[in-house]
Amino acid sequence: MPVALFAFNRPETTAAVLRAIGRARPRQLLVVTDGPRPGNAQDRERCDEVRRVVQSGVDWPCELLTSHAEVNLGCRRRIASGVDWVFSLVSEAIVLEDDCVAHPDFFAFARAMLDRYRNDPKVMHVNGTNLWRKSAGDGASHFFSGYNLPWGWATWKRAWNHYHVEMTAFDGFVSGGGIERRFQHSRQRRYFHDQYLAHCSPATNSWDWQWIFATWAANGLAVTPAVNLVSNIGDGSDALHCTNHPFCHLPVHDWSDSNNLPPRVADCDYDRFVFEEYFGGGRVHGWKGLCNAWMDDFQALRIRVGLRSKIRDLSKRLGVGIK
Repeated sequence: MPVALFAFNRPETTAAVLRAIGRARPRQLLVVTDGPRPGNAQDRERCDEVRRVVQSGVDWPCELLTSHAEVNLGCRRRIASGVDWVFSLVSEAIVLEDDCVAHPDFFAFARAMLDRYRNDPKVMHVNGTNLWRKSAGDGASHFFSGYNLPWGWATWKRAWNHYHVEMTAFDGFVSGGGIERRFQHSRQRRYFHDQYLAHCSPATNSWDWQWIFATWAANGLAVTPAVNLVSNIGDGSDALHCTNHPFCHLPVHDWSDSNNLPPRVADCDYDRFVFEEYFGGGRVHGWKGLCNAWMDDFQALRIRVGLRSKIRDLSKRLGVGIK
């Protein structure tokens, strides 16, 4: 199974990730690195050291392919173009960044899921992280989520073909009711609508929001392991994107496959946890945010107990606009 390693200027964490990859002994390793930032002499030295770590660290029989950027492209362009390069050469791959250390069972999990769902267009992404340490029901080895997370993952070329770093399909997704279909609560709709408006702009240095959007626009799902299999160690003093992240250094656990297959629907409890705790979308600020949160919960409750018409009549009498 091909493994792709993405690295920049962190030789120490790169070495740790590479050692974990080496224990799996993939036959093909594709390495993508970014170049130094302009005028940054330390970057030049550390980028060169990362490339030396890769060359010396591959000590098992392996086809090593490299794509080294000579100038700094930034996270957005380097990862997007790097994954494009990976899938110009292979049809499926495991992807690890230079701060994501994988348990040995992650590679077995990713391989099993890539095999199992290879021809299922609804399944677009394989997560390596289980942020909640939630186990799958009925003895299954995995479950499904609406969120594809970037800390150790895998996918197929047929899924990556939906990706566009500029998110050119966003306006059509919104006008076609995609946000409403995807989310039950208005708080989630507001949060992701605003985030995606921001990430359409080339000024933002992210690539992963666009990948989540590509999955949602295709009505796709992400396979998630019943236990956590990847730990992000990238919250050091030299971190660019993971400073003081509450989910860094999660413990990893042994994983074993099961013949019990979960239903191909997103786990609502897990996804709510991811929204509130990982994305921070559930955090409310000030009276407006608190009132919005209360209204979301109240709307969900009144739908469940069948009070829609009564509340609408009451809102008209009170002059309050409740949808």
